[in-house]
Amino acid sequence: MAGKKFALSVVIQGVDRITAPLQRAQRRINQVFAPLRRLRQSVTQLGRASGITKLSKAFVGAGGAVRRVLGEVVALGGKL
Repeated sequence: MAGKKFALSVVIQGVDRITAPLQRAQRRINQVFAPLRRLRQSVTQLGRASGITKLSKAFVGAGGAVRRVLGEVVALGGKL
């Protein structure tokens, strides 16, 4: 049993040695990208507050309606 505890201890130490630098790297990456995340959130909030998001969805909806109408016109033209 003592040998197994030693092997487990070695594995745990190896994991600890690997995870510490990875955690530091992850923290640094989060620090680097934090301003970009805040900017994205601000732009999203601005879009919602200004109504740009709703306007763009309305254009998409209008485009779909025009596409459907043109499809119907083409279908009617083929029947004539």
